[in-house]
Amino acid sequence: RLYKAYQKVYASMHDKATGPHKTQFRRTEDYVMLSWITQDFELYAAFSPLADKTQAIKICNRVCQWIRDLEDRVFIYGESTIAW
Repeated sequence: RLYKAYQKVYASMHDKATGPHKTQFRRTEDYVMLSWITQDFELYAAFSPLADKTQAIKICNRVCQWIRDLEDRVFIYGESTIAW
């Protein structure tokens, strides 16, 4: 179910006829999905169906900050040689 939900939200976010959209918040009886697209990243997050929109946004902001803090250690930018 969640994978199908992700597919639908992804298609909706990138729909050329009605979008593209920057954010989307969907609630069903099974889940809450928050989608967020910026120039730098795309974030798709799933929460409990009882999740509050404000709280979901706060959590996504914290995840983004955590990734930014680790960015240099996690991602490789430009040309780089990896030696094993």
